[in-house]
Amino acid sequence: MSRFGNDARVWEAIAFMRAHLAEPLTVADIARYVEFSASRFSHVFREETAMTPCEALRDIRLEKGAELLETTDWPVKRIAREVGMGGDGLDPCHSDGDDPAPSTFGRLFKEWSGDTTPGAWRRMKRLERAVRAGGADGGRWGVATEPKFKNC
Repeated sequence: MSRFGNDARVWEAIAFMRAHLAEPLTVADIARYVEFSASRFSHVFREETAMTPCEALRDIRLEKGAELLETTDWPVKRIAREVGMGGDGLDPCHSDGDDPAPSTFGRLFKEWSGDTTPGAWRRMKRLERAVRAGGADGGRWGVATEPKFKNC
């Protein structure tokens, strides 16, 4: 536990980030929402989470991107936009201050996922889901309930 205790405002800030992840958020915006100064918020946030607010926002965006890759057929560019990493607005948390392009989403996603591209992640997760589900009749990846060849 940090020396600040479990400050509920940090967790409120995380909820705020999740609710507004597609928007260009600044540390000051988030701090204002939880009634902190930007510098105090950054300090308390790091003490509570061992991450900076920008690192947490990046991870929240990438986690949501992974979820959208698994659950939608949207192109990667659209997913990047939906999670605030598509270059539609200035992202003050982006290290060079420029709008992150969809290619930035791909690069950061690979770092976050352990060197898996967004497209490969989507294929892998869909395959895992198909194997778990086994399809309606055992499916392409499952085991059919009735063997197709009785003499084997």
